[in-house]
Amino acid sequence: MRNAIAVALLLLTACATVPREMTPPADAAIAADLRAMAQEDVDAQKRWAADRQNPAMREEMRQLFARHVARLEEIIAAHGWPGITLAGFNGMNDAWLLAQHGGRDFLPKVLPLMYEAVRKHELDENLYATSLDRVLVQQGRKQMYGTQFAPTPCAPLPIEDPEHVDERRKRAGMVPLAEYAQEVCGATPPR
Repeated sequence: MRNAIAVALLLLTACATVPREMTPPADAAIAADLRAMAQEDVDAQKRWAADRQNPAMREEMRQLFARHVARLEEIIAAHGWPGITLAGFNGMNDAWLLAQHGGRDFLPKVLPLMYEAVRKHELDENLYATSLDRVLVQQGRKQMYGTQFAPTPCAPLPIEDPEHVDERRKRAGMVPLAEYAQEVCGATPPR
């Protein structure tokens, strides 16, 4: 009887799924590249936030982003969008972050790849939603998920079909817009 219980426990342990956050990357070198670039990106953003008027800092960031986009384009050309299978959970997030700073030409170019990655469960839909909204707003169109805000007064930029935005946000694994607006703005937004 003890042996049967031990075998059953072993089988249950072996069949347990690994949480997405712990998914190991298929390509550790790509995951490491993405992690290093994302860290450089975050560090540069922090320095820029402390010294926004410094033209040398602006130029450093421009060069850094260009170098990161070039490497991301190499990865995409060889493997497609670096999703969770290829790059692991952190790598998936890192690739998305790098794409956000790729400029007005790069992000629209990779949106279809991101969409396909979402369909294959290789990219979280909330990340795609943020990228889509960013591109739509940059193109002067209404956003779909309410992720982009005006700074003063703090409020979501115009939303397509606002009556159903929370349905879209829920499907993407996002909190309701009012809750998100409270996080972004620090207070309940006017209705």
